[in-house]
Amino acid sequence: MRIEVIASVNEIKSEDVINKTAIVIDALRASTVIVTALDHGATSVTAADTMGSAIQHCHEGALLGGERYCRKITGFDLGNSPLEYGTDVVQGKHVILTTTNGTRCLQKASKAATLLVGAFINGKACAQAASQFKRDIVIVCAGTNQLFAWEDGLCAGYITNELSTYYEDDSFMVNDLGLAMLSSFREEQHDIQGALMRAQSGIRLCKIGFHEDVKYCAALDRTQLVPIMQDGLLVPLEANPRSKSSAHS
Repeated sequence: MRIEVIASVNEIKSEDVINKTAIVIDALRASTVIVTALDHGATSVTAADTMGSAIQHCHEGALLGGERYCRKITGFDLGNSPLEYGTDVVQGKHVILTTTNGTRCLQKASKAATLLVGAFINGKACAQAASQFKRDIVIVCAGTNQLFAWEDGLCAGYITNELSTYYEDDSFMVNDLGLAMLSSFREEQHDIQGALMRAQSGIRLCKIGFHEDVKYCAALDRTQLVPIMQDGLLVPLEANPRSKSSAHS
């Protein structure tokens, strides 16, 4: 089993994920929002790479959510704070989300055989789900401002750490960035919140009033829900996961 961690959305190419299981991470905050929305009863999430695409996908009864440069988009129903996506708001709703990095990353990874969404809040469940597909795994960090973001790397390290429990040492191969992030996670695992507060994205969010978001996003394994891309929509993974190929066989 080979695990490859990719540093940012700008580094991923479609051929990197073909015939593989991809896990997209935007820990602060898009992937956490997607997990939270589905966990709180949203029927599905559309990841739109542009504001125009999000508006085009909108329909009666749907919710528009998203941000640009950490701020809610004018005219949208919701921003990119997971705390906005409560059961009373999203239950039974289709959410259309567009963010600066995370949703663009999901679009770029969409050719994967299986596409999952990972975050600190579902890391253990995400690793377990990915292991069941029996394919090489690509963990894609969304990054920020077109650069690597430490919080995404830490989360990749967490999921890699969990994945390591499913394989023998001699069959578990991780690329250099993955090894570095695995070591980083093991050093920081007892204070993920503190680590995220030191990360540049965490500092920026706290400065504009999203301290509680950072705390929420740093909590390990709040939920067992794992989003999976099916027919262009992110939905909760079924108990018996299927890849694209097996779903149509």
